[in-house]
Amino acid sequence: MKQCGIPLALLVLMVGLSPACEDPKPSMTGRLNAPSDLVAFHGCRQGMDSCETDDHKNLLAIVCADSDDIRIFDIDNRSFFSSYNPLFPLTIPVGKHPVAAGKDPFGEYLFVVNGLSDDLSLVDLVRRVEVDTDWDSSTCADSLPPRSDRCRAGVSRVPLVSGSPAGPLLPEDIVVPAGDPDPTQDAWDRNVALPVWVSLSGTGQVAELAFSYPEIMGELPQRADWVQVIDLGGVPSGLAITHDGSMLFVADEMADSIAAIDTESGEVHRIDVGGPSRRLALTPDERVLYVVRLDKPLIALVDAVALTRMLPSMSPASASNPLEDGLAIKVAGVPRSIAFVQGLSVDVRDENGAVVQFTTELLGEGEPGFENQEVVKTFAYVSNLNGNIYLLDAINHRSMDVAPFLGPALAEVAYVLDGAVFGSDEMQECFDLGGCGFPRIGELERLFDGETELDPVYFGIWLTPGVTVSEGWVLTFEGVLPGSDLSSTGRLSTTGLEDTRLGLDFLTLGAQAGDHIEILSGTALDGQGEPLAACIPGGAESLRREFTINSVEASSLGLAIPAGMELNACWTGSVRYRIRSSGTWTVVGTTSGLQGRLTMLPWDAAQPVVPAYDNGYIALTLFAPGPDAEGQAQSIPRNAAFGFNTDSGFENYSFNPSIRAGVAGELISLDIDEELDDDGNAADDRLFLLYEGSNAMMEMFPSQFESTNYLLYQ
Repeated sequence: MKQCGIPLALLVLMVGLSPACEDPKPSMTGRLNAPSDLVAFHGCRQGMDSCETDDHKNLLAIVCADSDDIRIFDIDNRSFFSSYNPLFPLTIPVGKHPVAAGKDPFGEYLFVVNGLSDDLSLVDLVRRVEVDTDWDSSTCADSLPPRSDRCRAGVSRVPLVSGSPAGPLLPEDIVVPAGDPDPTQDAWDRNVALPVWVSLSGTGQVAELAFSYPEIMGELPQRADWVQVIDLGGVPSGLAITHDGSMLFVADEMADSIAAIDTESGEVHRIDVGGPSRRLALTPDERVLYVVRLDKPLIALVDAVALTRMLPSMSPASASNPLEDGLAIKVAGVPRSIAFVQGLSVDVRDENGAVVQFTTELLGEGEPGFENQEVVKTFAYVSNLNGNIYLLDAINHRSMDVAPFLGPALAEVAYVLDGAVFGSDEMQECFDLGGCGFPRIGELERLFDGETELDPVYFGIWLTPGVTVSEGWVLTFEGVLPGSDLSSTGRLSTTGLEDTRLGLDFLTLGAQAGDHIEILSGTALDGQGEPLAACIPGGAESLRREFTINSVEASSLGLAIPAGMELNACWTGSVRYRIRSSGTWTVVGTTSGLQGRLTMLPWDAAQPVVPAYDNGYIALTLFAPGPDAEGQAQSIPRNAAFGFNTDSGFENYSFNPSIRAGVAGELISLDIDEELDDDGNAADDRLFLLYEGSNAMMEMFPSQFESTNYLLYQ
């Protein structure tokens, strides 16, 4: 399988791989409009009316809900099919507000569910046009342009109900059997009608339709017919079906169970999954069903053969995501869609820091060596509303860690005081003896004392499992508010400082009464080159440059000015300055930038229930320094800093694109080059993800799972 050795650049409108992979190829915009589903199929590239099977290319049909059409994307050329006018993409008009699509086992036809017209469109993927379903194609002769109004007027679509519906249908999802996965066998008997299933969330039903190939009708045109509806109750949502079409699984957004339907007998089984669900997917071997919970960030598992809920493989409490009650796989954010990737292993680090492949027994510290363990090569990729893609071990059915041998602890702790550096050992010794001359973070007594992330207080740092960002942080006591030292447009008056620089807002910056402002510009001088007397009130020995802030407005600061000092005389014109936060810690993330301020607690205060600082990624509480040996209060030099990073060992392996392109939607994996892995098995080498909110599609490469390895199409 072809792999690229360098990260892939993000391109919009003009997309291509870096030269280390293959030559760049232009890609015209597809002008996607609320993409809701995508289906992969093989077909001729644009401009070829017919081609041999060996010439078939990898194509994507992209459903666009807001523009009521289908776009075709050439994966090999990385380009959208163009219309008769090459400035615009090819569009295949379908019904009103298409929400989901499925293909027949041969990749010749696309079945599209239309959410507002409550019907099903049939698209001929060879001719690339919506076709008639009632044999009357006289108004859609091949000689007419496929997009003409006359052609569309002759298209009849299949209604999703027979008779008067009980209420709004609200179709949600569609599935079609994939047929025999053995490439040496016919995917489907074309003389047998193909079942097409649609979930109707508005009426609590699933509808079955039957598609007849031309062979069934004696070479007459293809036909699609309504068959039946099955009443399930609740809000049927996502669908999954076995390759042979014998078993249909239905998610339910209102019930704590899903439905499993024996399509031959019509018998319905209910399987408890602990809460409402929206989407579900079968593992490649069709033995396990992954169910996306709607109410919690969980993936429930179902034994698809026994039709009972099953437990994931247990992980230790120190793993990235301990299982909630052992009943489901825990993920971060709001999971949306699942795709299974086969044939590729994932690298992690062992207890010695060496890179190894993820194995079936790689759970945590104390596990045996890697010699006799199975390398995991099937993973579940979960799209998420937080903009990330998460990986799950789809062999053992559990979450996984990048560094599973690292427990929940701070990677490095250091305190700087008057040039001396105190590391973790010195800090521990200090706390063991009692009475430290510098701030303490949280309660060290609880460090590694049998605690897990279920009670996550380490150095007073409370971590959100699976969410914490690994990056460096710096906390500076009475530190400079980041950005406050960048302005040179401040002007001093008799009462304070005013700065009308565009975009500056002292309130947003976080300045507060009690903070200090330091004037960095030089002062006015007298004839002897000394500061003016008005700048040294009361005959002070040194120039006063720092003042307490009394009040804060968006563009001005009120200052406590010593009697006899005239600020506007000492500093005329524009000045540079910086603001120090008083009695607090300024928190700066080296990756995240400005993160606000943290208020210190008295050294003898109890650990608060709610952390003193929480930005959603890291939560912590800092305590003021305790008394010295004589019991006197201690102060902290303003250049003192406490630095650490938040690498806790709670890293759930995830793909983090450097953009957040809207709402994550459907996700599929593909074996593009059809090359085999080292064991002779197929290996998926491409992932495609839809972003509904930003009208974009992302292409990713699972062989190199890192945050710059993607292409974006809009």
